[in-house]
Amino acid sequence: MDTCFRNRSLETLESIRMHMASAEVSHWVGFAAMLVLNVAAWWYRGLTIALAYLILNILGNLYPCLLQQYDRRRLTRVITATKRRNTGRG
Repeated sequence: MDTCFRNRSLETLESIRMHMASAEVSHWVGFAAMLVLNVAAWWYRGLTIALAYLILNILGNLYPCLLQQYDRRRLTRVITATKRRNTGRG
């Protein structure tokens, strides 16, 4: 178990997981909106600008989504271990 989570209460961990899921949804919405804008940029400004927007979209929205999914899975394992420890099993 990660040392940064040892002294956290179960409620705090659950709250962190909820906020991470909310932030992930926000990034997915932003990613989808920027994809629509990429098409418009390609139409009005050309391929170079559209590719620049796509790279920024990947760095600013897709990468955080994937990172939050990874971190949420890790946090779920910590929550499960904390529940087991609190109930005396494991």
